[in-house]
Amino acid sequence: MDAREMLELLERQEELLRFDSFTNQDARRLGNILADIAAENPTPTTVRVCIGDTVVFQYTDSPEEDVRLGWVSRKYNLIRKTGHSSMHACVRNRKLGELAELAADTDTYGFGCGGFPIRLKGEPLTEENSVSSIIGCVALSGLPDPQDHDLVVRALEQFLGASAPKTPEVL
Repeated sequence: MDAREMLELLERQEELLRFDSFTNQDARRLGNILADIAAENPTPTTVRVCIGDTVVFQYTDSPEEDVRLGWVSRKYNLIRKTGHSSMHACVRNRKLGELAELAADTDTYGFGCGGFPIRLKGEPLTEENSVSSIIGCVALSGLPDPQDHDLVVRALEQFLGASAPKTPEVL
């Protein structure tokens, strides 16, 4: 799969995995689903769900808590800047050489997979509204790329009772 096909697949995931509404209770439920799925792996992980800039759910079983919390924060910043999942930004950077300025700012942006935008259903997703349509974010840190992204997608599918294209196994 080439980079453009990967981006199309990731954009399709974002289009399909949208919510009718999203409350604090939904954030807690989604966070618990993701934490349970992540617990199936022996690697310690950190999960965060935000609505706007407010952390509504956070769980970590990582002894490297500060490192993992930093990663989920930087992934969220990347999503808010690019309007797409952190894996989408990684593909653009690693495969197409784009977003180099953002990638150089490692204190602010986390170019690792596992961050996914939370959007409501409604108007079609376009480049013009990709940032403004984001109401929150779910992020996982601790597993190799792109496993973080795949687990987030699995949790969203379970929560929404939806199906999305399978995440590519290699980045």
